[in-house]
This record gives sequence, structure tokens and C-alpha cells, in this order.
Amino acid sequence: MEIVELERLQLVGLPVRAEWRELWTEMPKAWKKLFEQVAQINHRHSDRFVDTSLEVENGVYLQLVGSEVLEVDRVPEGMMAVDVPAQRYIYHRHDGPTAGIANSFGQIYDWAKANGYNAAEFKLDIGYSANGNETSHELYVAIQPARGWQRINDR
Repeated sequence: MEIVELERLQLVGLPVRAEWRELWTEMPKAWKKLFEQVAQINHRHSDRFVDTSLEVENGVYLQLVGSEVLEVDRVPEGMMAVDVPAQRYIYHRHDGPTAGIANSFGQIYDWAKANGYNAAEFKLDIGYSANGNETSHELYVAIQPARGWQRINDR
């Protein structure tokens, strides 16, 4: 684990709003739909895709499965774009199957508590691929006080 600062990010993708137990079925559906529609996202930064945990409110999570983009000139129908300011994160590289990512995030939160950091709910999981053959993911958990993300309106 280490503390890093990421520059500003702009992300475009499909929002998923669901309770924790529903995420296990809704997220795979969203990834499938995203990969079917990925050609609609302009100015993609790379072929690595991002699962972003934007917020949790009353037990309902708002996730965004999508891609980092260099700029937002339009938002495809059914998608949303967000601007994430530069901020500090706890970083951990997850090696292995995606099924273990939740445990790796748990380790980040445990490490934060043991080392005097107040970890936020805002998380980035970078490393998904359209063919599903990824072997590692870059995991980031924002450190409080986290800087809020903003929705980018369609231009």
C-alpha cells in the first residue's frame, strides 16, 4: 500500500445504482452493455476500463463502469460523464482474478485504519478489459477529506 496523488480524471460510462447484494448481478450486465457500446465513447484514453464507486446513500451504491477520456465533447445516450479532481488516494495493485478485488479493497480499508488514514467511499478500480483476460487491477481509495466528483453535462 502507498499514498499517491492522481491528476484530474474525466470518465464516461454507464451508471449502476443498486444495493450491495444487487451489485453482483447488475455489474456484469453493465459491463456487457458497456463493451457493446464502447465505440460510442469518444476520446478514450486507453483500452483499460474503470469501475468507479461514486457514492453510497442509504445503502444504495452509485457505480460507473466506463473509460477514462481525454475530453468530453458528448455523452452517449444512457451514459454519464464525471469529472474527478486531483486528489490523494491509497493505492494497491491487485494481482489475480477479479473475484478477489473486494477482498483487496477490504485490505486497503484495514491498512488505512491501522495507519491513521480516513478512507473515503470513493474508489477507482482500473484494469478491466473487453476480453476479460486482465491479470491485475490498479485499486485506489480516496483519502478524506475526499474531493467530490461532478457530473459533466452533455455538450
